[in-house]
Amino acid sequence: MTELPLLLGIVGTCWLPGPTHSDATEGFEVDTSSRNEVLSFYNSIYLSSSDYRDHIGWEGDYSICRAGGTSVEFNNDVKRRLNFYRAMAGVPADARLNEGAKVVIDGDDSYKPNANTTRQAAAEAAALMVSWQGDVSHNPGTNWFCWSRAAWNAANKGALSLGFFGPEAIDAYVRENDPTSLSIWNTEVGHRRWILYPAATEFGSGDAPGYVTQRPANVLYVLPGDEQVLQPASFTAWPPVGYCPDHLCPLLWSLAYPGGDFANATVRVEDAEGRALAIDVMPSTQNYGDNAIVWRMPEGVLEPTAGSDRTYQVVVTGIGGNGPSSFSYEVTLFDVNTLGEDWTMGGATDPPLSGANYFFEPVPGAEEYRFEVSQPTEANWTEGAENGTLSQIIDGTSPVYDLSSGSHSKSGNRSFRMAFPEGNEQNEDQSFTIDRLIIPSANTKLSYHYRRGWMVNTTTLTVEYSSDGSSWTTVDTINGRTGKTDSGFTNRNVTLPHGSALLVRFRLSHPNDAVDYGLSGTSSNSNHGIFIDQITTSNAFEPANLNVTSLPADALFARFDEATAGQSLEVGEDFTLNLKAVIGGKEYATDEVLAVQVAPAAEEGFTDWLAFDYPLLSGEFTDDYDGDGLADGLEYAVGTDPLQPDAGLALQTEAEGGELCLALPIDPRGGVNYSGEWSSDLDEWFPLEGNFEEGLFILKHRFEGKQCGYLRLKVSEP
Repeated sequence: MTELPLLLGIVGTCWLPGPTHSDATEGFEVDTSSRNEVLSFYNSIYLSSSDYRDHIGWEGDYSICRAGGTSVEFNNDVKRRLNFYRAMAGVPADARLNEGAKVVIDGDDSYKPNANTTRQAAAEAAALMVSWQGDVSHNPGTNWFCWSRAAWNAANKGALSLGFFGPEAIDAYVRENDPTSLSIWNTEVGHRRWILYPAATEFGSGDAPGYVTQRPANVLYVLPGDEQVLQPASFTAWPPVGYCPDHLCPLLWSLAYPGGDFANATVRVEDAEGRALAIDVMPSTQNYGDNAIVWRMPEGVLEPTAGSDRTYQVVVTGIGGNGPSSFSYEVTLFDVNTLGEDWTMGGATDPPLSGANYFFEPVPGAEEYRFEVSQPTEANWTEGAENGTLSQIIDGTSPVYDLSSGSHSKSGNRSFRMAFPEGNEQNEDQSFTIDRLIIPSANTKLSYHYRRGWMVNTTTLTVEYSSDGSSWTTVDTINGRTGKTDSGFTNRNVTLPHGSALLVRFRLSHPNDAVDYGLSGTSSNSNHGIFIDQITTSNAFEPANLNVTSLPADALFARFDEATAGQSLEVGEDFTLNLKAVIGGKEYATDEVLAVQVAPAAEEGFTDWLAFDYPLLSGEFTDDYDGDGLADGLEYAVGTDPLQPDAGLALQTEAEGGELCLALPIDPRGGVNYSGEWSSDLDEWFPLEGNFEEGLFILKHRFEGKQCGYLRLKVSEP
């Protein structure tokens, strides 16, 4: 019989980006050699399954051992996460989940369910059994709570998770051997190998959300039956070849190949400087999907990349079997909260009343840009938790207790309190967000006071900031102290980065494998958790009169004027300009917010046109930036775009009785002389006066006795 691994949560180009695709659950393909394509794929597909807890819709009942299904939306979240990983690994991402496939029954099975039992029903029964029992086994005894033949079958042929459910269980199965939350002995990465098995087509999934003392559970039916589809032989690596979000990177890396013999294979991993890393290669195993080799990376690989991409070169040699004897590839880990390169917007700090253009480098994969114009005002607020003052607070805590607590306070009578309630909600982070945009200056500080109640040392308060409300970066951390509480409040001051407008969030979390949270139900002891009070900023601003303009994906610049400011401009007014690229529905801001002050109207001329409308041009009248044969000075004079080649003019010509007339649609510009020239042979040219009439510059000349005649426009600086 095929062997299956255990997962113990208690111990152990083709991709079309954008939010419009976040409802898809299968059929994904992603080019992992493109950082921004992977980033878009992650934002659109992975993150769209993140709110699964809000709509699980579980139909079971713990009190009578009744397993239950989940909502269609929840099931889609799990399926989407499953196919996300398969697409990232380069295997067919069209796996079906809970679509009626029947259980697999082997002749030597100890217990056999009805052959018409679906994998979904068996997995649901097994998930409830595992949750009730508080243990996992591929051969659960009949004395287990909620045992049934169907539950035994799914446990025997599925991946088992206790402490995780839904998409987070899929994460755990692929991650494997995470020393902070998974078993440390599962070095064969069997869960991952079954999930990334290219031939697999049918999966069944069942979940139990937990209840009071019962932990959440998931069972994923992974053993394929006759429906598996033969796929072309290829290597499957995790982390995948190419780019991979760093927080999805495990400690155990693997490389699989159908029929490959890795018994005598060697693995060498080098960093970007060519230095070999000290790795630990695991014994080669079979029985889980395709044959594979597994090695343990140094723990430093799990550290966040902090905005700096990290590349590793992997070379596996000595592979036996019918396939290639060696395979080499690169893995680049990156931070999904950054673009991985400097991105700025440039232009004048003193735009005239008529406005100015601000140029930027296009971001590959951006679906659109959002240009934000606001007027900075000094941030002079302080957030406490007094009754009636919570209008600027987004409450992300459990409804079973009040965020505003009267147990302790630094000032006034109340403070913000976060703790974990009883029951399955102990698995959920508690948070609150200050619903104010903060524009940091070069030395902005965030100040707050905290007091720890009863909370174990594995419980953590993190202070985080975000420029888009979905990607958060930690700036401060406070850990609990098992068996100890604070006698008073302590003040903390942390620096916020100068750049984009930010939101600030306070979040309380704990590891999923923590057995003793040190937190009894909040209703029974109001001194549990952590208390926050007197949150404020110094040397910071907040935007007023914010106006946002959407720009297309092919935009090269944003224009600041009355339209994008959303109001009339006055000399001396201060504004802040911020640009964000949208990738996979998430916003990524330029490195710095531009501060500008409106200046008097510009002098009309080529020099000011360059300074305020096209500052990236070199500045010479005779230069040709876009290489279309029209000098930049001529582009200015006739009103065409110096960035777009061959913009052209809608010329009007007329010839009658030897007289040739040329009319050009031109609005006269200051600082330029307009005239014309005529020629009968394109060799010798003679000056010609022209006239502006109703938006046209008109040149006329009579060619006496000539068979050919030519006219041309001439512009020059005074």
